[in-house]
Amino acid sequence: MDAVPGVCGLKVPKRLGQKAIQITTKLTLIEKNLKIQAVGDALSIPLLRAPSKDEETKLKDVLDDYTVVTSSFAPKVRPVKSLDEALGRVLPPNLVPFLPRSMDIVGTVAILELSPHLDPWKRLVGQAVLRVNRNVTTVLAKAGMVEGEHRLRRVDVIAGTGKTAVVHREHGCTYYVDPRVVYFSPRLSEERQRIARQVQAGETVVDMFTGVGPFAIQIGTQHDDVTVYALDSNVKAYPFLTRNVRANGVQAVVRPLLGDVRALAERLDGVADRVIMDLPAKAAEFVDVACRVLKPGGGMLHYYCFEAEPAALEKAVERLRQRVLESQRVLREVVDTRRVRQIGPRRWHVVVDACIH
Repeated sequence: MDAVPGVCGLKVPKRLGQKAIQITTKLTLIEKNLKIQAVGDALSIPLLRAPSKDEETKLKDVLDDYTVVTSSFAPKVRPVKSLDEALGRVLPPNLVPFLPRSMDIVGTVAILELSPHLDPWKRLVGQAVLRVNRNVTTVLAKAGMVEGEHRLRRVDVIAGTGKTAVVHREHGCTYYVDPRVVYFSPRLSEERQRIARQVQAGETVVDMFTGVGPFAIQIGTQHDDVTVYALDSNVKAYPFLTRNVRANGVQAVVRPLLGDVRALAERLDGVADRVIMDLPAKAAEFVDVACRVLKPGGGMLHYYCFEAEPAALEKAVERLRQRVLESQRVLREVVDTRRVRQIGPRRWHVVVDACIH
């Protein structure tokens, strides 16, 4: 931006800079939208107006050396705080309501779901995301639905460096992850913490669809007297999982296992006090596997699924109850149900915490 000419200023030696800023602020003289200039051993402080005689007297009481000058001052660049602010005057007005109101940030990667209306403008939106989020270096736009057991979706780079292999930190844990090739949701951060707090000393936990290991590792960092089997069939996720186990120092607690969950269940028959099933699109298909790995005397099942209103939680409970019965077990008690996050109009990612016998 061009400097603003003809502005009244207060020129002082640098040694008096702090005092000058304090007194001009106290007298509401300082112009906060313009930058203070440093020229040699002096500072020029922009003022809203020339000091009055009374203000001059107060300045002299504090400053033993100053001059009132007229100069040019550069405007301050105010940080942009929202996409609306960054693009409100650039996009056609009818498109502003379609700007995303939230995004996932994984490490230094931002992941957006863009309206089709914004597709011709997506690179401009990506650049705006970089301006608003100074820690973000790559912006991805979702380009398809989440698919398959590995929960992957196609994403396009719309701004930034294009680097997607990053380090993500939450609740004291470090995760190496690449959202282009493995599933990771920062929106489940509090849910992972909630489950970790429930684990009791001496438990054996089976995390059936672990991905890069956030549930398992969160448990491992909080409990050194448990065993967590972290299962996944994604060969691309497994190197991230094993690296994350080492990075968080939980090798003695978390045991990564690569392979089909049904085949792995044969090795874990009846070992688990607690099972985590965070595969919401297909969890119902694997309830029989969860029932198999739970101890004969029963245990706790954390069952995640997608359900629509009305009665999303009730539907989740009944679906789980039926699948447990089909697996020759009984849902003895529903300990908790909750909506984890909204995934669409009247559609929710929900969890049921249930005691299975």
